[in-house]
Amino acid sequence: MAKPQIGQSPPLYNIPNFFECDNSEILKRLALNHAGIAYLPKSLVGEDIKQGRLISILDNYMASTFDISLFYKRREHYPARLSLFKDYLIEKLEARLATKRKAESP
Repeated sequence: MAKPQIGQSPPLYNIPNFFECDNSEILKRLALNHAGIAYLPKSLVGEDIKQGRLISILDNYMASTFDISLFYKRREHYPARLSLFKDYLIEKLEARLATKRKAESP
């Protein structure tokens, strides 16, 4: 299948039969048992992909995007979990932006 060119919309696919579930572990088990395709986070299926139990398809497909805002009350000391979560979000965002800039540069 040819990749869409810049400015073109990606192809749409009609999937006549599907199973909808909000439990990623169940979807993973179904995929491992040859029940179809599952849209799952790489953090959940990375080892299965590495071991050859699952294969990754539609690697550039993104089902949705969303904004994240982090609000917290200013104070002298924060719980460690808040600081760690904030640092994690900033690190991931900076890495994504750097990757995006690199891909867009000539």
